[in-house]
Amino acid sequence: MRYINLIIVVSAVFLSCSPLNADDNNRPRNIRIDVEYKQSGESGRGIGTAQWRTSKNSSYTKQFIVVLDGFSAGIFVGEKVPFVNFYRTFLFEHGYIVEEKEVVIKDIGTKLKVEPRIVGRDTVEITLTPEISFMRDRKRQTIDIKTLSTTVVAADGQSIPIGGLQKDAEFDKYFFSTASQSNLEIILTPHIQ
Repeated sequence: MRYINLIIVVSAVFLSCSPLNADDNNRPRNIRIDVEYKQSGESGRGIGTAQWRTSKNSSYTKQFIVVLDGFSAGIFVGEKVPFVNFYRTFLFEHGYIVEEKEVVIKDIGTKLKVEPRIVGRDTVEITLTPEISFMRDRKRQTIDIKTLSTTVVAADGQSIPIGGLQKDAEFDKYFFSTASQSNLEIILTPHIQ
């Protein structure tokens, strides 16, 4: 019985010390995923077409994450913001219920979830969900969220637009006191390392 145990230990040590293949093709590879958000637009204020004032804005955000081929990863940059559940608060304040106010914590910022897989020598299939969110109005507790979920195939180093949004302000300008026009483009670039 001791002889069999010894052979198993020796073979385990031999396997763990064996050199890697010369071509190193069996080694798992890392993939760096870059996601860029380019947003531009203009907003206007006025009544009808009289006294209409416009202002332009633009923003650029870039996130990246490195993940092992075939695995998933995520990144979140932002803050956790407490929200009081409106209906529970209303009922509590008017004496209909005697329970404490319920507070819900929401994530506000940028998120990125990815799952890449190398499918050819220099080609990557990527399932990803980028998201940008920000407080539009803290008093009314409204959050503006832009999110996308897709699966794409891209070559190593190839930048491809994966989604976007175009909002035209012309219609709003004639019916509301404020209007905004915005363009959002989301660009993906994988890098096999």
